[in-house]
Amino acid sequence: MTRLFQASSFAVLALVVSSGCGLGLASDAKDTGDTGLLPDDTDTDTDTDTDTDTDAEPECLDEDGDGVDTCSGDCDDGDPDVFPGAAEKDDDEACMRDADRDGWGDADASGDITPGIDCDDTDATLQQDDRDNDGSSTCDGDCDDADRTRSPLATETPFDGIDSDCDGDDGGVVVTASGTGDLAIRDLQTTMSPASTNGCGTVVDLEITVDITHWWRGDLEVDITGPSRATVRLHDGTGSSEEDLVGTYRPNPPGGTLDAAEDVGTFIGQSGDGTWTMRIYDNADLATGTLNSWSLMLWCTG
Repeated sequence: MTRLFQASSFAVLALVVSSGCGLGLASDAKDTGDTGLLPDDTDTDTDTDTDTDTDAEPECLDEDGDGVDTCSGDCDDGDPDVFPGAAEKDDDEACMRDADRDGWGDADASGDITPGIDCDDTDATLQQDDRDNDGSSTCDGDCDDADRTRSPLATETPFDGIDSDCDGDDGGVVVTASGTGDLAIRDLQTTMSPASTNGCGTVVDLEITVDITHWWRGDLEVDITGPSRATVRLHDGTGSSEEDLVGTYRPNPPGGTLDAAEDVGTFIGQSGDGTWTMRIYDNADLATGTLNSWSLMLWCTG
């Protein structure tokens, strides 16, 4: 009986020793570096469950509601007027701004937005279309893009009532001058009265106003000479015993209130700058008079 107990005790002790449990053996095993694991039972799992998926799809936004999201190339998703193809007349692929919706991109765009050639992206009437094919767009200053006779490239015809070259006026200037007045007209003598003009490049039209007192105007010959030395006879002794010579002379047609002996349209196309001279000759005795005043109005190119 005693031997049986001893044998059983040795068996239990051997089992405890082999499992490393009890009697302080587990602590001893730790001190010697023995993990108590089998040779092939090495745990190398370092998964901390914090892995990040670097292949995730980017978020595609269309916050400005222009129908094009950031994944499709919208370079400013805060502006509905900016997206690829917005300015299709400039570039149907580039990301541009077209705020006035005229098909042309904003020339002042910056940053990620590609600049276009629209001179004013707030005004659809100002753009690069040349609808009348006259070589100018409204951005170039074409004042009527439906009329090819009007553009900055057109030649102005002064005082025709049309601003052909789109510079804001009809292309001309009006120059006036007055001659010396209150001059006596004596029998068989010549009276001369000058007037000076400046700023008349080329005469387009003119009007000459005279105020002559004479009690027999058939005695009078009245001429006017321009800066180019051309001379036109205004009055050639007509009217016989009629008095005075008061009124205006203009090119024919339509003419003025007085009929000129020669057409004053002779001066059209000539330079208007310089001295104009009125000459009056009284070719008979007994009747005298006075050149009260005379004046000149010239319509000119500048």
